[in-house]
Amino acid sequence: MRPRPRSALAGIILACLPGTGAAQSGSGVVERWLETNAGAGKLRVEFSQTRKINTLKVPIREKGVLWIDHQADRLRWQAGDPPKTIVIRHGGEILIVRPDQKKFERRAAGGAATPGVAALAGGFPRNMEEFERKYRLHDVKVRKDSCRIMAQPRGQAGRAVRSFTFVVGREDHRLRAVEIVFRDGSTQSIAFTKVEPGANIPPGIFNVDLSGYEAAQF
Repeated sequence: MRPRPRSALAGIILACLPGTGAAQSGSGVVERWLETNAGAGKLRVEFSQTRKINTLKVPIREKGVLWIDHQADRLRWQAGDPPKTIVIRHGGEILIVRPDQKKFERRAAGGAATPGVAALAGGFPRNMEEFERKYRLHDVKVRKDSCRIMAQPRGQAGRAVRSFTFVVGREDHRLRAVEIVFRDGSTQSIAFTKVEPGANIPPGIFNVDLSGYEAAQF
């Protein structure tokens, strides 16, 4: 069985706030992180990801790029060079494209069939009220240089995902990585290696020519 594509996180951190080295409450850590999302506009993000699947002995490692236009409510995530998987979100719809197979699938954002980080493509919360509406906060672990926010998605998104762990810097509260545990026992880790706030997004980046492609269900 082929692994399903998962988008990378739509709420990549743009701004950073001054932090303190003092211990913080779990909800306080989350609130500081969410505050850094408030000024997010257009972003280009480079990432590396590792997927561990029970049926595969060797983890799948890929590099990719994420483009986000928050004002237009659009996102494009792609992994591989050339891209093996492309995920585009526009409004309430997610388009998944596999160029090597010449196949595509359309899904509702946040639907029960939306696995992994694709469940985050609907946009990351900007405040605690929205966070609590989308997630159950399980724990926050404060380490020397980072804080680990462990949460479970509520509703339909939780059918495929057991937990998300959001790793943020202890001082600046910027998002560094996302770790996902799926209910089938597989995992995915995404590390953000370069963030370009205010990036010039290429025209047409959120469009894919599907000529010659076949509709499928991945």
